[in-house]
Amino acid sequence: MRTHSVAFFHFSPFGEIFPHVVQLTVEILQQRTDTPMEDFYSATVFERFALGDILQQVPDFVSAKAIDLLESDAVEVRQHKRNDATGRVHTENGTYNVTILTTSSRLYALCTCKSNEHPFCEHSLALLLALAESSTIVSEPNHLVLLSERIATLLDYAPDSQTRQRKTRRGHTPLRLAFVLLKKKYDFMVVPIGLGGRAALAQTPAELFAKDGDETSPHTLLVHPSDKEIFRTSRDLDERIIATPGEFSLARLLLRTEGLARAGYRRTPYQPGEVLDLLAATNTPWIFYAEEDQFTLLTGPVTIVNGLGEWVLACEGDETSHLHLHVQVRLPHGEHIDAKTLDIITDEPMWLYDPTTLRLIRMATPLDDEALETDIQVPPSLYDTFVETHLPKLAEAWTFADTPLWKTIEGIKPVPRLYLFDDEENTIGAELRFAYGDIEVAAARTVPSQTFTTDEEGHLVRVVRDIETEINAIELVRQHGLKYGREEGAFALRKNTDPVDFLLHHIPMLLRKGFEIFGEESLASIKVNRRKPSMRLSISSGIDWFDLQAEVSFGDVNVSLAEIRRALRRGRRYVKLADGSVGELPEEWLEKFKHVFGLAELSDEGLRFRTTQIGLLESLLGDVEQVDVDEEFERRRELLHRFDAIEDVPLPRGFQGELRPYQKAGYNWLHFLHRYHFGGCLADDMGLGKTVQVLVFLLSLRESGHAQRADLIVVPRSLVENWRREAARFTPSLRVLVHAGPQRTEDPSVFDQYDLVITTYGTALRDAKMLRQYTFHYVVLDESQAIKNPLTKTARALRLLKSDHRLAMTGTPVENNTIELWSLFAFINPGLLGNFKYFREHFATPIERFQDDETADLLRRLVYPFILRRTKAQVAPELPPRTERVFFTEMTNEQAALYEHWRTHYRNLLLGLIQEEGLQQARMKVLEGLLRLRQIAIHPKLVDRTYQGTSGKFELLLETLETLREEGHKALIFSQFVKVLGLVREELDARGIPYAYLDGQTRDRQAIVDRFQHDESLPFFLISLRAGGVGLNLTAADYVIHIDPWWNPAVEQQAADRTHRIGQDKPVFVYRLITRDTVEEKILDLQERKQQLVSQLITTEGGIFKNLTPEDIAVLFE
Repeated sequence: MRTHSVAFFHFSPFGEIFPHVVQLTVEILQQRTDTPMEDFYSATVFERFALGDILQQVPDFVSAKAIDLLESDAVEVRQHKRNDATGRVHTENGTYNVTILTTSSRLYALCTCKSNEHPFCEHSLALLLALAESSTIVSEPNHLVLLSERIATLLDYAPDSQTRQRKTRRGHTPLRLAFVLLKKKYDFMVVPIGLGGRAALAQTPAELFAKDGDETSPHTLLVHPSDKEIFRTSRDLDERIIATPGEFSLARLLLRTEGLARAGYRRTPYQPGEVLDLLAATNTPWIFYAEEDQFTLLTGPVTIVNGLGEWVLACEGDETSHLHLHVQVRLPHGEHIDAKTLDIITDEPMWLYDPTTLRLIRMATPLDDEALETDIQVPPSLYDTFVETHLPKLAEAWTFADTPLWKTIEGIKPVPRLYLFDDEENTIGAELRFAYGDIEVAAARTVPSQTFTTDEEGHLVRVVRDIETEINAIELVRQHGLKYGREEGAFALRKNTDPVDFLLHHIPMLLRKGFEIFGEESLASIKVNRRKPSMRLSISSGIDWFDLQAEVSFGDVNVSLAEIRRALRRGRRYVKLADGSVGELPEEWLEKFKHVFGLAELSDEGLRFRTTQIGLLESLLGDVEQVDVDEEFERRRELLHRFDAIEDVPLPRGFQGELRPYQKAGYNWLHFLHRYHFGGCLADDMGLGKTVQVLVFLLSLRESGHAQRADLIVVPRSLVENWRREAARFTPSLRVLVHAGPQRTEDPSVFDQYDLVITTYGTALRDAKMLRQYTFHYVVLDESQAIKNPLTKTARALRLLKSDHRLAMTGTPVENNTIELWSLFAFINPGLLGNFKYFREHFATPIERFQDDETADLLRRLVYPFILRRTKAQVAPELPPRTERVFFTEMTNEQAALYEHWRTHYRNLLLGLIQEEGLQQARMKVLEGLLRLRQIAIHPKLVDRTYQGTSGKFELLLETLETLREEGHKALIFSQFVKVLGLVREELDARGIPYAYLDGQTRDRQAIVDRFQHDESLPFFLISLRAGGVGLNLTAADYVIHIDPWWNPAVEQQAADRTHRIGQDKPVFVYRLITRDTVEEKILDLQERKQQLVSQLITTEGGIFKNLTPEDIAVLFE
């Protein structure tokens, strides 16, 4: 049995093979054809079946063979239905059966020949071409257009000689192939003919018309019947024909269409315009013109204009004579031809014939016949009406020919001009116009693309308008107190817009945005007192406040401070005076006094300020000519000026340790705040010892007798143990109570038994009612960014706590926005920055949205005395090159329960196993137990992926990373567990924090290192301790964090050395995170109890057994 093959050809992507549908195709073909499948040697499937697309993919020699078979009547259509057809192709080598089948999206062609080299064999293509003349099986019936690209291909590969010199039969004269544009009674057609005699010998058609050596003059040529042959079929194109390949292919195409019609097939109609497109593609010079009744009389040569013609409207004359409008054709080289002199050959595409110059013109767009004949005469009496009404519409729709009728202004950005006047309602009206150079045009609700007007000399001017700029200007006018008036371009004040406010507020804003304003000085409805106001201030001191009185005068007219306050709080730049005039307030008063009035409280004498607001009053006094102040205010003012020279205070006797110079300066600053009852924020960088500064300060107050009640320290849960340990280390005489956990007291009187009460933010919220019953000496918030949102329940609860003094500690007093600063000061110095609404409107919005530097500077001056911030870069000379700290954290309840479960399990298991079998026999179980407990201490998810809770260590880690990121630091984060780094990655990804990553599987390590070293936006580098602990230079980092302790401290030291090495120019801080009451803490305790223990844990986990005793194992699992 002969086998068959099926090739699947797709147009997008080209040549892609789909073997998985072969079987399905075979089954479809078997159902739709009577020929046994084994008889088919080749089959082709096209997903699209436009004939033009198919022909593009068939080699030239295959298509040529197919056309030869079609013209030799070798194709026999046997059956022809809507979706399939069969036929036979008779050749010298035999007869082949061909089947064409179609579905909704594919065409299948099968043939019994053995050709599999091309998508279509010549037999299948011949049947398809035959079907194209009589069927809709191919989706494009007009094959003339589809073959245009094939003709272009033939032209591309034409021989260099440009002329196809065919051999002549014996006894036959050669014929030059030419094309005649034949004008019939109602239309045109293109006819191929053969010219003998002189034409067969001529190189160009111009030689046939030459007179006296002039080969370019067009003439009429009378062709003798013996020198002309009108071809009937493509078979007439034999060896006699002289033509280029392109000319020959086009003639063959035209004549084959006629031959098919006579052979009984349905003739495919074509438009002369389509044939002219193909004729233009051949670049043939052998084109002539003739009329049907005088076919022997040829005019030529006819040339085809290179490029597309454009319709234009000519306008000639001026206002003193008739204007003449008529249609012209503009050729690509700029020549203009009157359209009435041209003949229309075809509409789609539109071709024109110029009988005067014997040229064919292809138009870019069609045009109706009536428009070509249009001829308009405008008399002088209608000139103005024509220019104002009709000319703009014509200019919008037509391209005008070059004409001196008007001057065009375009490409100029217009200047908006607002003309002010007194309107009928005794208020302000306005007219908006736009200046385009020296020409003004009125604003319009619907802006036209162009406007015709006249200049000062009466000449016509066409203004091409900038629609976008004009619309934007109109919108600005409407946003600044104006609305559309009754007439075009007119505007009126909105009902809620005060005329004075419009003049003093909106007009300056429009000026800043590029408007020109006219007519303000001529307004009669509003009078403005232009005298500069003067002010006299008087300040007196109370117990914890200052009173401000003020006198303001505009010449001889006085105005009260309350009136000015009312005006400024409403944002007005003026005040109504007693004589009915309006006094303009200086611009600088708006900035200075709006905060004075906004932050102060009204009193009988004027305005009252808190002592913490002395900076605000100080900013007010600078530009006031007359100021009277009392002695107390002057003393405090002088103290503010000498802020950098704070009094030195001795350290308390009970302090055990040593403060670095910058820490001692912080200690003195805290005493300065305490002396004047100011709250403050210690905002040093992380790692600079804020905790010890506060502890020493609180101890000194306790020793000096200032503190009679307990101090409350509110901290994140992860820092409770650190505070307890730091207090025990540096201030052991302080009695410390940790107020957290289920066993905490519900009786606030218990606090009197302690000096320091440490609680968490969560506990403070839950116990808020109870805590408010006790008046603390100090309330201190550590990591006070916890109250950065002033609307949270926690922030509100802490603001309600009772205390004599308040402090805050944070490395990032502002993380995201200035509202966080308000929330901080609403706790430490209530009222300093006003209420929340006022601060948001007059500080936060100007600073954040409008980048108001003056407001930002004022805010800095207001809070400057109450925030102390030192960065590591500032105090680097005081620091050792490397600082190492251990941070302790507690487990969550869920984490602690899980840890206790496994601790008890392994303790019972191992102690019994060691007693029975010895330590060496139990070594693997010991390692297993230690690993399990260490993982739980880090995060329970490492042993139980279904765990839904959190981890105390991860809370501390993420808080630390957030702080470091806000402060602009870069950190290396080490763990010996790749799974731990995976959990950290999940948390960072969830927060959108970028990072670099390296473990044992990482390739191209140096590229990742280089990226971290040079990318300032990359704050963290997660590194597996074993993979990245050595061999890397990471001096861009100034922090190193060890998530979990490594048994060998030397390995941790090597890891820290990745950043603490030559080239490092910043102090380096190394943090170790230890979970309290876990095996991690036990290891540290063992290191202190036995000096040799660390050396027993040097290389691997197995090394732990070098000198460990059963007692050591018991301690590890306690």
